[in-house]
Amino acid sequence: RGEWQVSDWPEYISSSISYADATHSDKAKTLGVTNDAPIQLRPNALRIAELCEQVFALIGKCHLNSMYRSLTVNVLVGGSGSKPGEKVSAHCDFRAADLRPLEMPIQDAFEKLFQAQKTKQLNYQKMILETDGNAHWVHIQVEPKGVIYTPQTMLANRVNGKMVYTPYGGM
Repeated sequence: RGEWQVSDWPEYISSSISYADATHSDKAKTLGVTNDAPIQLRPNALRIAELCEQVFALIGKCHLNSMYRSLTVNVLVGGSGSKPGEKVSAHCDFRAADLRPLEMPIQDAFEKLFQAQKTKQLNYQKMILETDGNAHWVHIQVEPKGVIYTPQTMLANRVNGKMVYTPYGGM
């Protein structure tokens, strides 16, 4: 039929993540901007949702801050790629999720996920413990399909309005 519709998406993209939760954006809702994902991104959505389910199994319930972001929403929230010359966020390809653990301190959850990756219990392309003022979250992402990668684990802190990334080697 040519054009895709939101109804082409299943209600849930994993056992506990709904399409509505995966595409929710407070900023988009406030500004009246849609944040619907193209159906072509469904394979990526299923992969990042599966990774999130593995994360939940390891650290318990989490609040899903962000998963899919349209390019417009990504610019509105100041995500990677919002400024000229920056690489566009993996959120725009439905390959990333920002999570906040609800059942343990975020630093403990981050370390547990890092150790799980080291012991091959968890397979992510990139994981970042991000801090912006008093806000903290874990960014986790899968690789583009078919890309060979070395997992990266980092810490990120906002300094003078810019996120500064440093490698993480564990506690």
